[in-house]
Amino acid sequence: MAPLAAPRFHRGTNIPNAPQGVTIESVEGIDHVRGIGNIGAHMEADVNVNVSIEPEEAQILIELIEILFDEWYIAQHKREEKFNKVKELGVQKKQEKETQTQKAKTGSK
Repeated sequence: MAPLAAPRFHRGTNIPNAPQGVTIESVEGIDHVRGIGNIGAHMEADVNVNVSIEPEEAQILIELIEILFDEWYIAQHKREEKFNKVKELGVQKKQEKETQTQKAKTGSK
């Protein structure tokens, strides 16, 4: 089995390069959520250390998920719909031009 390639990071950070189409802001946000999750998932040696999450802080995390969902799924779907409309219009106009060109060649209306 081939060895895994070392991950590449954004210049001057420990943030891994984003997949194509994913902004650095998204990667950084996800990395912060991971860090927050690690605080809750990994207990400190000192059991008196307790970092709580307030309801408004939880809302911030939920809003990040909503932004990512909007950007990655909803916006992509809307973009595809708009490009499909342009494609359909292009096909329709090309057919109209060909029909008119044929009629002009044959002299019919």
